[in-house]
Amino acid sequence: MRGAFRQLFFRSRTARRILMPIGAWRMARDGIHFAHLGFYGEESAFGPIQREEALLLAAVVRVLRPRTIVEFGFSQGHSALNFLEVMTSDARLYSYDINLTSSDIAKRDFASDPRFTYLHKSQIEFDGVDIEHRPIDLCFIDAAHSLDLNQKTWRRIARCLAPNAIVAVHDTGTWHRKHFGPVNAEHAAQKADDWLSADEFQPYREEREFVNWVCAEHDGWMAVHLHTTATLRHGLTLLQRPGALSTNESTIRQVK
Repeated sequence: MRGAFRQLFFRSRTARRILMPIGAWRMARDGIHFAHLGFYGEESAFGPIQREEALLLAAVVRVLRPRTIVEFGFSQGHSALNFLEVMTSDARLYSYDINLTSSDIAKRDFASDPRFTYLHKSQIEFDGVDIEHRPIDLCFIDAAHSLDLNQKTWRRIARCLAPNAIVAVHDTGTWHRKHFGPVNAEHAAQKADDWLSADEFQPYREEREFVNWVCAEHDGWMAVHLHTTATLRHGLTLLQRPGALSTNESTIRQVK
């Protein structure tokens, strides 16, 4: 019977959809909450993270279980909610923004979660005191879109990053003309110098320059670019310090 059920489960999308409530319950029981993503925009998301980018970041949090997350760019709270939905109970999220609307949203909608702290200050005013001198395991940069401000921010957070910290930088990708909607076309029309080719446009060139600067100037930090032109994608870059993986052989070699 178990074999027949397994065969039905793998072969039939209809069967999987019927069983979806049970699957959702099992995930929620284990702290995996993704239902909020059904209300996030995908190609229509201009400013906040896209639904599938949010799914990726949520998966990173579930896999790595960071205890301290710092976010630059709270905006309307989309990314903050995404982190809080999948964080563990002992994790903390510290979110920065200078927009008064952001402050209002944080106070009204997020104040009841003890894991969340909103800081109404610029990203370049970051101080380790803000986060109780906790090592940063995951830092999400999605605020100024300014090379200068991001560089100043990096200089302030670098000493607070955990050894295996991941820094995720949003809006580092490119758009292909064939996927443009009206908002994308309007944005591109205002930045004529940011076309890489006749069809490929970089919406936030300075985010890309910032990533290049980190990798070139700071102790060999390496980047993984999660970019594509197969769909309209704002793009994420994950930065992390390089390092060889320890193995038994290398451990024995070091002992000798």
